[in-house]
Amino acid sequence: MRTVQEMTDYLNSHDYLFGDASYFPKLVKKNLEMLEKELMPDEDVLQILMPSNIFDQNKCVTGGFSAFAITNKRIVYCKKSLLMGSPVKSVNLDRVNDFQKKGQKLRGEICIDAQTEQMRLVFTPDVANRAFPDMLQIFEEYKNKKNAASAPVMVAAHSDADELKKYKELLDAGVLTQEEFDLKKKQILGL
Repeated sequence: MRTVQEMTDYLNSHDYLFGDASYFPKLVKKNLEMLEKELMPDEDVLQILMPSNIFDQNKCVTGGFSAFAITNKRIVYCKKSLLMGSPVKSVNLDRVNDFQKKGQKLRGEICIDAQTEQMRLVFTPDVANRAFPDMLQIFEEYKNKKNAASAPVMVAAHSDADELKKYKELLDAGVLTQEEFDLKKKQILGL
């Protein structure tokens, strides 16, 4: 998803809007417009959330509702603010080490450990419980794609002679019958 409308639909369909964010659709729209402008041409939002606060370490970096997105490349968060400007921060997904969910009775927290930041997102416990599994899945899929892309490709160099030798050894060991060996031999030689 890339547009404000797509992100708004996602938030509504997942019931991720709560508290002041659900009562102030203009606030939500302003934050999503800001986020939309920050997206790179080849970037897609995979998850969008509106935490009530975002902390880095113990310092509140966005007081009040902000747009928080996980894209196919990075984490981006921003908040439209008249007094403090409109800060936008992003962290490349390569720099993320871990996600954790912490719950309390009155609020839920999702903690993200990155190399340079320790983000803590504050939600209602219900929203944190529902958003966390999707967040983990997105991160795991990203890591798996990255590992698959960087893994060396192993190509087994087997000749027809090697294959025949392997099946002959199985025949000699009594694992294959003569008919099974002859069939494999024809398959390998293309007869």
